[in-house]
Amino acid sequence: MGGFDAARFEEYNRQMDLEMQQRADQRAYDSDQEREEQAAELMSHQALPAEQQATQEQERQDKQDLMALLQ
Repeated sequence: MGGFDAARFEEYNRQMDLEMQQRADQRAYDSDQEREEQAAELMSHQALPAEQQATQEQERQDKQDLMALLQ
């Protein structure tokens, strides 16, 4: 078993940072929290009237647009 190789560790971190940035740029990244929020939103939509669903969908889209502008 080998010792700790700082250069390999740094290269791994650099590669992971690059991959995560690419995924974020492609909007392919979602955290566990975002998935849980989307699942909760989906469940809540099943019980809401259409008008309320449209309002929430617009709010969600506005939030996504804002996040895109901030990147």
